[in-house]
Amino acid sequence: MPAESKTLARIAELLSAIDLLCREGKIVPALLLIYSTIDILSSLVRKNSDQDTKKTDFIDWVQTYMLPHPDIQISAVDLYAARCGMLHALSPTSNLSRGQAAKEIAYACDAQTASEARRTLTARGKDGKVAVVSIPAIIECFLLAGEKFTRALGSDASLQQRFFANEKHVFRVE
Repeated sequence: MPAESKTLARIAELLSAIDLLCREGKIVPALLLIYSTIDILSSLVRKNSDQDTKKTDFIDWVQTYMLPHPDIQISAVDLYAARCGMLHALSPTSNLSRGQAAKEIAYACDAQTASEARRTLTARGKDGKVAVVSIPAIIECFLLAGEKFTRALGSDASLQQRFFANEKHVFRVE
């Protein structure tokens, strides 16, 4: 793997920005940047024959590097639907969740609040339509996925080939 990659440096900047936003308590911008970063990473490892990134690229990346996670009881499709709602409308709902192809994600400030919200949803019979996720858990899950992805990129020649072939499309500031 080439030692110097401007794309890897940009990804490190994104991860640093996510960390900074979290430390400053700016959780919604952090979530937006997490979803955007997953989009970027999944685009960089899509098949070289694919000119455009698709929903399945995001879902594949999440299934490979992010889920399952013991503290997040959602599917990759649920996460993609959450991404759509947040990035397109700053909303917890999306076309996929409204059409019941995915659960709507409700974000909780911590694990205890998430647990209480899950009990409430179950009591109201809505636990099959809405998944409650602790924001710290989703951030941790993404950061662990980033580490897993970085390790794979360092050791998987096929992944490296796709990454570096696709990075030529990445925005540059020279």
